[in-house]
Amino acid sequence: MTTDSAHGHSPLSLEAYAAANGVKPRSMREHRRVIHGCDACAFRLEDTPPLMGDGPLPASIVVVSHAARQHDLLMGRGLAGAARNVVDAAIANAGIVTGVRFTSTIRCVPPDARPLSRSEQDHCREHLLAELLLAAPDVIVTLGAAATAAVLNADGVYAAAVGKPLQLTPTVALLATVDPMDVLKGARADMVALRRDFLLANALTGADNRALKRAHG
Repeated sequence: MTTDSAHGHSPLSLEAYAAANGVKPRSMREHRRVIHGCDACAFRLEDTPPLMGDGPLPASIVVVSHAARQHDLLMGRGLAGAARNVVDAAIANAGIVTGVRFTSTIRCVPPDARPLSRSEQDHCREHLLAELLLAAPDVIVTLGAAATAAVLNADGVYAAAVGKPLQLTPTVALLATVDPMDVLKGARADMVALRRDFLLANALTGADNRALKRAHG
């Protein structure tokens, strides 16, 4: 799910991009089996399966946070706690009532707050791509710089993408927005930005985009 760093263009479809990354479409049953059995990295907790994400499949909007937190795993939600409350409030403010799925680029909890290497992120990349294929979204909303870089598989892209839709494929747009953890620190500008971006995400799921998706289906 990236602008091709070697060729400078977006993939023609989610399916083509996933296939180029060695990822085949999965059923939900297969997706759950693969994730629950994953032990590809050192972050896996012995008694806790990696994060599945939550929400409908397919979904008009997929909200992607960066790394799972312990609370997310305990609640079985792609984003949980106060951060989820902030995002849910922005979604409600935008008038979005259905069709939103939450997931994470890293399915287990990293042991510390250090930045993750690209190889560490790549362990989870096939799960993210497979979930996006299942969701077939109109819009992917990334929460913060780390989630945006992980989804696009490119560094230094957040500043250019935040608040500005990036057409990843003919039928899928990416919209980067602020990390809800920054909103919780009390910055009003971040709350305004989060609400603005979900209003825009809602607009991007309109009739014109759905017609385009059917034409490319």
